Amino acid sequence: MKRWLLTSVLFLLFPGGAPDLHAQEAAPPRALAQGNADDPALLTPSDYGRWERLESFALSPDGGWLSYRVRREDGEGRLHLRKVDADSLIAVPRGSSPQFSPDGDWIAFSFALPPEEEAELRSQGRPVSRTLGLVEVDADRREDVAGVAEYRFSPDSRYLAMARTRGGGGGEDRGRDLVLRELATGGEISFGNVADFRWRPGDGGSLLAFVVDSRDGVGNGVRLYDPVEGRIRVLHSGEGRFGDLVWDGGGEALAVVEEGLEEEDSETQRQVWAWTELDAEDPKEHHLDPARHPHVPEGMRISGERGLEWASGSRSLFLGLQPFETAEPEEGAAPEDVSHEEEPSEGVEEVREAHLPGTLGGASDRTQDPPEVEIWHTRDLEPVPRQRVQDRWESGRARLSVWHVVEDTFIPLEAEGSLVPRVEARGTLVLDVDASPYREERMFGPAYQDVYVVEVESGHREQALEGVEHFFGMSSGGRYLLYLQGDDYWVFDRQAGDHRNLTGGLPGEFVDRDNDHTVEQKPPFGMAGWASDDEWVLAYDRYDLWKLHPDGSGGERLTTGAEARTRHRVVYLAENQEGLNLEEGIFLVTEEEETKAMGYALLREGEPPISLFQAHRRLSRFSRADDGGRVAFVAEAFHIPPNVYVMEPESEEARQVTHLNEFQDEYLWGRAELLGYQTEWGDSLQAALFLPAGYQEGERFPTLVFPYERRSGTLHEYHIPSEREPYNPTVWTQRGYAVLAPDILYRPRNPGRSAVVALEAAVDAAVAAGGVDPDRVGLVGHSWGGYQTTFALTQTDRFQAGMAGAPLTNLISMYLSFYWSTGDPDARIFETSQARMEVPWWEDYSSYVANSPVHHIETLNTPLLMAFGTEDGAVDFHQGVEFYNAARRAGRDVVLLVYEGEGHSLARTPNRIDLHRRILEWFDHYLKGEPARPWITEGVPYRDQRDALGPGGGRFRR
Repeated sequence: MKRWLLTSVLFLLFPGGAPDLHAQEAAPPRALAQGNADDPALLTPSDYGRWERLESFALSPDGGWLSYRVRREDGEGRLHLRKVDADSLIAVPRGSSPQFSPDGDWIAFSFALPPEEEAELRSQGRPVSRTLGLVEVDADRREDVAGVAEYRFSPDSRYLAMARTRGGGGGEDRGRDLVLRELATGGEISFGNVADFRWRPGDGGSLLAFVVDSRDGVGNGVRLYDPVEGRIRVLHSGEGRFGDLVWDGGGEALAVVEEGLEEEDSETQRQVWAWTELDAEDPKEHHLDPARHPHVPEGMRISGERGLEWASGSRSLFLGLQPFETAEPEEGAAPEDVSHEEEPSEGVEEVREAHLPGTLGGASDRTQDPPEVEIWHTRDLEPVPRQRVQDRWESGRARLSVWHVVEDTFIPLEAEGSLVPRVEARGTLVLDVDASPYREERMFGPAYQDVYVVEVESGHREQALEGVEHFFGMSSGGRYLLYLQGDDYWVFDRQAGDHRNLTGGLPGEFVDRDNDHTVEQKPPFGMAGWASDDEWVLAYDRYDLWKLHPDGSGGERLTTGAEARTRHRVVYLAENQEGLNLEEGIFLVTEEEETKAMGYALLREGEPPISLFQAHRRLSRFSRADDGGRVAFVAEAFHIPPNVYVMEPESEEARQVTHLNEFQDEYLWGRAELLGYQTEWGDSLQAALFLPAGYQEGERFPTLVFPYERRSGTLHEYHIPSEREPYNPTVWTQRGYAVLAPDILYRPRNPGRSAVVALEAAVDAAVAAGGVDPDRVGLVGHSWGGYQTTFALTQTDRFQAGMAGAPLTNLISMYLSFYWSTGDPDARIFETSQARMEVPWWEDYSSYVANSPVHHIETLNTPLLMAFGTEDGAVDFHQGVEFYNAARRAGRDVVLLVYEGEGHSLARTPNRIDLHRRILEWFDHYLKGEPARPWITEGVPYRDQRDALGPGGGRFRR
C-alpha cells in the first residue's frame, strides 16, 4: 500500500479557463483551427497515434466530479478524474471502472500494469492483478492497493469492500479474500473464500451480504455482516456453489442461486434460496428446488443465462427456465441405465424417419453414420438458415418465470411462440408479443404481432391486441397499451376494455408520409414516454411534441417546432427512468432541419419550452447527476473534438470540462459546409461538404463523394484520423481531398437511377459552391453506398474513379440469397426496405435489370476498386464474384480485393489498415495523377502473394 498527497498528481490543465458553450450561438466556430501554433502543418500517419477517443464518462452522485475514459489511437487507455468546478484532474494510465462514494467524498478506480509487465507475469504462470486507487477528495490524498479485482462502496459511504485477486496456480476456487475497510479510520476486517458480495441498497445502513465458496465445499454458504455492530450471521450453509446474489430495491429481501455438484450424466442443477424479514432476529428462509417443486414444469431447470430479479414489494422473484438436457454419452459408450435393446422414446423414431431417406428394395441401414444433410422445403414458414440462427438463440434463451417467494408458488410467464417478454408496471405485469400466427405474412410483408398481458400475481394471460404492426408498449402504471392504426395513435384501455383514437381530431401528422420506403403503412415519428401516473403520453410529429390524453379527449402541441422547422425530442437523463414528469420539467434536444444546429431546452407543464442554448454542434450522450442537479453531454463539430460539457439544470451556459486533442491547433484542419440542391426530378435535398485542411478561397480540389441514403446529418460529426478506418473523412481531407456526403431520395422500383440523379445534382452544387474540381471527382461507398457507387459508374462518366466495399451488384441473384447473419431471405430488403422494389423480380423483371450494376457492365468506363470479405453475412461474397467475372469478360478495369474470413466490415486490424491504404493509393493515382502501384494497373500473381496469405494460401469456404 502506498499513500501520498494528491498535490503531485493534481495540476492545472488550462490555466486560462475552459471554453464554454453559450446560449443561442449564432454562427459556427472558426473552421481553420490554428490556435497559437506559428506554422500549423498537415497530418501524416505518424501523427495519428496522438489522437484520443472519448469512450465513457459519468458524473459523481453530487455532480462535483466527472470521470471519463479516453483511448489513444496508438492503443493506450487513460482514466481521468476531474473536479468540475476546478481545472485540476487525476490522470491514471490504463485506468478504468471508476466509482464514487454516494456522498461524493471518495473516488475508487482500478488500473493495470504496463502490457509488457503483464506479459512477463503470464509467461511465468503468475496471476495478473490490477491495483485499486482510492482518493479522499477533501484531503487531497490518494492510496494505491495492489491486487484488488472488485470493489464497492456502502450506501452510507462509511465502508469500502475490496475483493482481492485470486491466486495463481490454477484450481477451481471462485472465492477470494474480501477486505472491508472503514473509510474514516482505515480499520479493516477480512473474510476468506468470498465469491460474491453485495451491499444492502437504500437507507438500510451498511449491511453486507456475501457468499463463501471454497474448493472442498467446507464452510460454503451465505453470510450477512453488519460492520457497525461487528456481527456476522449465517443465513445458509451447504456444499454447493453460491452466486448471483441480489437484493430487492428496498433492501428488504435477499436471494442467491446455489449450483449443485455436477453429475456425470446431467447438467448443473440450480436452486434458489431467498430470505425476507431480514431485520428480524430470525429472517424467513425460502427455498426453490425446481426438481421437487410441483409448479415447475417437468424437464425444466433454472437458467444461468438470466439473473434473478426482485419485483417491487420483495415477495416475488423473476428468474429464467431452460429445458433440462442430459449430456451426450461419449462416442462408443451406451447410456448406463438403458439396454441396447430398449426402443427409442415415443416420437424419436418418427423424427428420425422424417429426416432420413427410405431404401430401395430393402431395410434401411440405421447402423451407419448419419448423413450431414439439411432439408430445405419451400413450405418452411421460416427458411432453414433462419431456423438455424433461431435455434442457436433459443437454445441459450431463458424463459421468464416468477417465484412468489412468500406463498411458494411458481408461475411460468411465457407461452410457446413468445418473443422476449418485458416486465412492466413496476413488476406487476409482463408484456409479451407473439408473432407466430403471422409467420406467412411476415415472410415478405408487414411484421404483425399479437400482444398479451400476463398478471404476475396470478399468471393470468390475456390477449390485448391482435395483428398490430406498430406497437409502442405499456403505460407506466400498466393501464394502457399504445399502438398505431392507420395514421393515428390508439390506446387499449385494459381497465375499461375499449380502444380509443388519440390523434384522429388533431391537426398534427404523426406518420412520416415522406418516408420513401415502399411500405403500405408509413412509419410514425414515435412516442416519447408516459406520465408516471398514466395521465398522458407524449408523441412526436415531424417537428413537435404532443401531449395526448388516453381518455380520448384530444391533446395539445407543447412545442412550436413546425414554424421554424426545428425538431424537438425528449432526452432521458437517467437509466431506467420510470415515467415523465412535466411538473418537475423534462429536457428536450432540438435540431434545425435547415442548418443542423442543435440545442437544449427545458419544458414544464403549462409553459413554452425554455431554450437554454443552441450551437452549430452535434449534441449527444446526455446524462445527469444522481442528485438531479448537473447535466452532462457531449458536443462536437467536424473540426472540434468531442468533449464533455456540464451545465446547471436551468443555466444558459454549458461549461467544457474535458479537453481532448487540444494539440489539434498544431495542425491544419478542414471545414464543413451545408449545401442545398435540387435534382432534375424536383427534389430539394442537402449535402455536407467537407473542404480540405488548409483550404483557401478560390482553390479547387479532388473530391470524394461518399453516399449512403441521407448523409447531410453528418455535418457536425468529428472523426479522429485513423488508419484503422478504411473510410475516414478526416484522413481524406488531410490528404487534400474534399468530401461530399449527399442526401438521396428514392423513387419506387428505381433505387439506382434515384442515386445517380441525386449524386450528379450534388456534385453540380458542390462545384458551384467552389472548392471542388469537376474533373477530379471520385465515388466511394460501402454496402448500400457501395451499390450506389457501382451502379452510378455504369450510368455516367461523371466520376474519374470509384471504390465500392461489399456492394450489391445483381439485384436478381441478391434477391434470391440470404442475409446470412440472421438467416432471413433478402427478399424483404428488396421489396420494402433499402432497395424499394415493391415486388419480386418476376413481376417487374425490367426494373430489376435496369437497376442492377452487373447488367450494365458494358457501359462501365470508370476504374473501379471493389472489396469483399469471403464470409460477409450481409451482402453475399458472390455479388463481388459476379461483377468481377462480368468485368473480366467485358474487359473493364476492375480490381477485387478479397479478404479471407472477413465479414461485412473488416475486423482484423491489419486488413483494415490494408484497405485504408489501398483506397488512398487508388484515388491518389486516378484523381491526383500519382504513379500507380503495380496492384492497381497490373495485378499481382498468386505465387507472389501466396506467402502473405498465411495457412491455406487464401482459400475460402462458404
